[in-house]
Amino acid sequence: MNEGEEIEQNTQENHNLQTQQVSSHKRPVSVILLGLLVLLLTGFHLIRFIRALLLWDTLVALPGVPMLYIALTGLLWTIIGIPLLWWLWKGHPRAPRATVIGALAFTIYYWVDRLIVANNWFEHSNFPFIIAVNVILLAFTAWALFNPKSSRYFKVSR
Repeated sequence: MNEGEEIEQNTQENHNLQTQQVSSHKRPVSVILLGLLVLLLTGFHLIRFIRALLLWDTLVALPGVPMLYIALTGLLWTIIGIPLLWWLWKGHPRAPRATVIGALAFTIYYWVDRLIVANNWFEHSNFPFIIAVNVILLAFTAWALFNPKSSRYFKVSR
């Protein structure tokens, strides 16, 4: 075997070894579920943005929250959600940190939107339920990102 064939064989063996290592660390179920949650929220905000644009003339005449706010927040969370979803799916090493920042930012946005913008303090009886769901989703996000399988997935899938 000449030197060129040996280098090519070593390169092929290294590629096969890397492929086996990545495939042996498949996407954990927790990351899949978290990705579905991000997809759901991103899809909701994309629909919010599109509907705001399509119904602009009708909704702008109604009292309440300005249409520009509705359209821009829909667009903002769509722009944040798409790359975040991609990073989670691909196992990008920055995905856990970006997801934590996104989850905390979304939580702040949600409560500011609900309590200040919509001026909806304690008008609904489901207020404790919403707090509980928010806490559960934050805990799930932390678990989904930092359990041992997920930690290995984000380190190996570079």
